[in-house]
Amino acid sequence: MSFGGPPLTVDTFEEANDLERNIQNQSAIAEIISSKILDLCILHLAMSEITVVGTRHQIVINEVVDLAKCFCNGAAPRIINGCLGTFIKGLIETESLVEPKQQVSVEAVKSLT
Repeated sequence: MSFGGPPLTVDTFEEANDLERNIQNQSAIAEIISSKILDLCILHLAMSEITVVGTRHQIVINEVVDLAKCFCNGAAPRIINGCLGTFIKGLIETESLVEPKQQVSVEAVKSLT
């Protein structure tokens, strides 16, 4: 079975070494790109959770930072935390972020009537 053409052949050791270096460079680039995509996906998930679902931003930030610690590279949790902090400040400034009201039990409402 061939994925993308016939097997590669080389005539000299130098060509083999060059080919191996190219493969290693390309795999390193692919790893960097895939890690950045995951960072962006986590950010998008957090922003959607805050704006659409209405989950408190403190909870969302804690959860996505934990996700980034588990699944992303070393600097990602700090970057995600900073980006979400800026996002929250922007929402507060534009008054798009409304803090959820405190939940009241049914018994408390019945006692008022």
